[in-house]
Amino acid sequence: MIQIYSALYNDLGQIVIICPYPLNHNLYLLSNNIKIIFNRYLCSHGSSTVFVLDNQTYIKKITLQLDNLDVEFIINLHKCESCKELLLMSTIIKNEDEYVIQWIEHHTILGIDKFIIYDNSGNKNEKPSLHLLGKGKNSNLHALLSNYVDSGRVIILDWPFEEKFQQTHQNHSIWAFKSAKYIGFFDIDEYINPQINEFYIPKILDMYIMKNKINNKDIGGLRLANRFFYNPFNDDERGYNFLSIYHTGLRFIYGRGKSFVIPSNVKCYSVHEITNGQKLIDVDYHLVYFNHYFFLNKFKRGRSFFYFTFKNDKSIQRYVKILQSKGILLE
Repeated sequence: MIQIYSALYNDLGQIVIICPYPLNHNLYLLSNNIKIIFNRYLCSHGSSTVFVLDNQTYIKKITLQLDNLDVEFIINLHKCESCKELLLMSTIIKNEDEYVIQWIEHHTILGIDKFIIYDNSGNKNEKPSLHLLGKGKNSNLHALLSNYVDSGRVIILDWPFEEKFQQTHQNHSIWAFKSAKYIGFFDIDEYINPQINEFYIPKILDMYIMKNKINNKDIGGLRLANRFFYNPFNDDERGYNFLSIYHTGLRFIYGRGKSFVIPSNVKCYSVHEITNGQKLIDVDYHLVYFNHYFFLNKFKRGRSFFYFTFKNDKSIQRYVKILQSKGILLE
């Protein structure tokens, strides 16, 4: 038996099986006494295996077999919503209800069509060091975001897994929403911050591709530089107040950057990198980067004076003013 995190059916007629570790065995679909072998795609970081069958008809339950073992197992096949040509952002969160609405509203004004939110609150593991754990203890995303779900702006998917939960959710998004135009993989404490007059993300990405004469069939996505922000004075972080904390580092870091991938050109992704597919292109940080509020919803991380550089970056404030003008800032 293999460990399966998801079995999905997308709008391209593909059956996709997501596993959280490298698997060198063959997987078969059993249908009408016929064995059909899946294509297998491995993440080069060893975080995922993706099995794919093209040109299939949707059925609710499918029967699988691993290699030539006699054991057969039946699983439910989840039919995914079509997001053809949409600009998506995908993230996974655990007990971060306090900050998720701000993240959605900020990126909505930048032109994101839909948000895919994976709920990891069902993962009860509390082993990581305290500075990485969220402050919150309880989560009810389905209630909190019900209006967003009803309006079609948000899809919530339960993802209660412990091992490789981030990489596998990213690969799930790539295959579940294969016909999307772009999928951005950014965390709840990461806020995209355009530096030019044009602040619609889809226009910025398309403009960058055209200006640099890039064939989008030859790339797997566009990566934005990371700029860390810190809170050494323990300033108020509630609501949108954290966006007025300007203490930042001097560097723009692509190695810790995050990307908008072109899902049709990517097989596997792992946190910061494409691990099976076309290459990533770095976008000039003079055009756009993202503010990484390293301290947000964490006990200790990003609060030491060790990080403090006396460098301030207030450029995100123009987007705060847009949010204020729409009357959607939280108290």
